[in-house]
Amino acid sequence: MPYVEKLKRTSLSATQRTYIEIIEKNPQQVISPFIGKYSFQFYSLTPMEIQVADLIKIGKSNKEMAEILNLSLTTILTHRHHIRAKLGLKGQKINLCTYLNSLV
Repeated sequence: MPYVEKLKRTSLSATQRTYIEIIEKNPQQVISPFIGKYSFQFYSLTPMEIQVADLIKIGKSNKEMAEILNLSLTTILTHRHHIRAKLGLKGQKINLCTYLNSLV
């Protein structure tokens, strides 16, 4: 829930704070539809690799990911490399964003 923690540190309206509380209290309800599909494909990814993969899925650039996660561009590229290797895509000309979106 790192994004929730970051979001809580920003100025939020009362409604937005309520949504955050719901997400914190009931995370299972929010993510349960995805657990079965993701757990199989992402079982070997680290929590940071999962965050990077999530940002790749929504089309963020390497530079945007570095800014969002407060990491260097080199670190993002390293995580991308590890993700490709763990998903068996190393050395293949497969778009990582397209591949990740095809898993769901």
